[in-house]
Amino acid sequence: MPLESRQVKESRKKVGVFFNAHPIHVLPEQDGETATLAPVSRMVDLNDLVTAKDIAAHLGFAGPQVVHNWVKREVGFPEPVFVVGLIRLWLWSEVEPWLKETGKIT
Repeated sequence: MPLESRQVKESRKKVGVFFNAHPIHVLPEQDGETATLAPVSRMVDLNDLVTAKDIAAHLGFAGPQVVHNWVKREVGFPEPVFVVGLIRLWLWSEVEPWLKETGKIT
């Protein structure tokens, strides 16, 4: 399980009730607008949520920039399951297999 950042803890406090009460889906950003939530048939495990900083820390990087680069440049990097403003949350259970498939971890 990756390290948990303060940002994830705060995000969980803000959206925990929504996540616990409703399946979620994040619509893609359009024209620079922040994505919105829409109900679908997918439940999210709050303990599986990670930020770019969490991913970087788990891999031993000093900061999240390498993760941001993967998001922008690498094919197949998982889509975030939650986006609010600049905060993006991914599921570790989706990120870890991608890291293994691309040889970034063994």
